[in-house]
Amino acid sequence: MAINLSTNFNQAAFLKKYWQKKPLLLKQVYAGWQNPLPPDQLIKLAGHEQAEARVILEHGGRRPWELKHGPFKANLFKKLPASHWTLLVQGTNHYIPALQLLLEDFYFIPQWRIEDIMTSFAVKDGSVGAHVDNYDVFLLQAQGQREWRISDKPLLTDDFLPDHEVKLLRHFKADKTFILNPGDMLYLPPRFAHHGIALTDDCVTHSIGFRAPNLQELLDDYLTHLLSTLNDNIHYSDKDLMLQKHSGEISAKALHKVSHLINKTINNKQQLQHWFGRFITQNKYTAAAPVDIAMSTAELVKRIAAGEQLLKNPAARFAYIREKNKIFFYANGEEYSLPGSMLFAMQLLTAKTGSLQAELPKAIKHKKFLELLVELTKAGCFYFK
Repeated sequence: MAINLSTNFNQAAFLKKYWQKKPLLLKQVYAGWQNPLPPDQLIKLAGHEQAEARVILEHGGRRPWELKHGPFKANLFKKLPASHWTLLVQGTNHYIPALQLLLEDFYFIPQWRIEDIMTSFAVKDGSVGAHVDNYDVFLLQAQGQREWRISDKPLLTDDFLPDHEVKLLRHFKADKTFILNPGDMLYLPPRFAHHGIALTDDCVTHSIGFRAPNLQELLDDYLTHLLSTLNDNIHYSDKDLMLQKHSGEISAKALHKVSHLINKTINNKQQLQHWFGRFITQNKYTAAAPVDIAMSTAELVKRIAAGEQLLKNPAARFAYIREKNKIFFYANGEEYSLPGSMLFAMQLLTAKTGSLQAELPKAIKHKKFLELLVELTKAGCFYFK
């Protein structure tokens, strides 16, 4: 069940008033939605060799707030205490189609900003402690009850408890407390401290998280890209050099030249956009769907005509940039330079699943679109169900 845009949720108003500004509680915005990943299935998924799974054990471990990393064997959970522990599995939308459809409800945020869904299961009193996230998050209560204690102002500086594997706030005072039931959802902007505590033994929460690379990540990757593409023949020059009184001095004029040379290189709009498209669509997860590197144009057309569903791999990341009469399409860190007439294709490839399926039979009649779709399928971005 998608968010009821007409009665329960105004996207434009939300972005203007709440996005990255203040928390928002949405009561029963997913009323009647059936949780597709109950605790027993999440535990099974946590044993998958490619799953990124963690268990946080507040009490009963070798130390307070013990952190265990998966994959986990099923018998581990039989040995855990009756309360005060939480299982977290990252990227569950890559394995559960219904969760990938849930993620599409948040396409009112640019897709390159969307990360994935992390699903947590906690027994009574289970928690990951009081903490902050450096990104926006929607916390959807899918099963059981959870109490959320939150601050109403962002935390400006970090102050964590020492000697803990989990980053827990040393001091946390809740300004507001909410109890979430199935169908309720809480939005939290970055840096708003929060502490969730399971009130029941079957507490399942889906956390829709967003990408927010920090400045160090951006500079590290961008400068590495620039260094690999720079022209070695560009040197410092000073044709306007004049006699100076002291030869040991680095003049303000020389420093300005160095600054100008560096800024001109870094602030290259074309270089920046091509790098960022690749960077932000890089996929950190292993493909969750089969890859058909032998897919041919004829076979793809035949299978679509036969009614088979061609689905986007949940692990695939797409984005595009429009530039005059060209379009640059990015898929899992790869760049495709396309004519402006392919704008319809970009919009279709980044559309929700239902729209893609409805328009695909007509779209593949466009030769360039078909060629691109075959290439993307060979790369594992699409697969037949």
